[in-house]
Amino acid sequence: MRPAGSPPFDDVLRRLEAELDVPYPQRRELLDEIAADLAAAFAAARDRGLGEAPARAAALAALGLDDAARAALADVHRAPVARLLAALPPRVRAVAEATASAIPLFVLTLYLLLEVPMMDLIREGGWGMYPVLVFGGLAVIGAARRAFRWLIVRDHSVDSLAVDGAVGLQLVLLTFFAGVLGTGTGCYKVLALWSEGQIDGAVAIIGFKESLTVVLLAGVLSVLALLIDTTARAVVHRAGARVTPRP
Repeated sequence: MRPAGSPPFDDVLRRLEAELDVPYPQRRELLDEIAADLAAAFAAARDRGLGEAPARAAALAALGLDDAARAALADVHRAPVARLLAALPPRVRAVAEATASAIPLFVLTLYLLLEVPMMDLIREGGWGMYPVLVFGGLAVIGAARRAFRWLIVRDHSVDSLAVDGAVGLQLVLLTFFAGVLGTGTGCYKVLALWSEGQIDGAVAIIGFKESLTVVLLAGVLSVLALLIDTTARAVVHRAGARVTPRP
């Protein structure tokens, strides 16, 4: 909020906030300093007898924040990971970002391989495991990619913070409901066989347990994707950035 009696530089500050390639909260601190400098320069110009419009123009001229100055500020505040990525060729950079974004999914997969044999898990769940793995994997990677750009690369540009939130939510819902469908289908088959006398109660219990692996995996992937996305949004919001819906 600008002080009472200060010139209306809000439009300039909004434009600078969008144009400055500086991560938050440093961007907010810079904008506060710029606002104070503009107010001081305006007051000094007014003391020299200039009218409001000429004083505003003089204050903006004294700011001297041209393209070169903004680029210098961006370079000073660039995160180390962003510097490393900027030095890579575009194709290598894209591969590096995609690899980093897949780390949470890789860790989860490694855990399942070590604690629960993955192929046995898929065999127990049946065909319903495959759509869960596809939708859940995409949801986790999408959320991790945003978290990587916001928290590690610290890319807080307007384009980076503009998110199509519906896509991430749709993937999470697809993951969960694919798990419900897979488990429901498996349980229905077990009940049908049990009611027809083709299996006994002990085998039915095993069938129900195997069917539940689908919805359990779907729940794990859905929660992981939501946890990554919610945490990343909370951190950038706390830093002062605003995540906006993509038009």
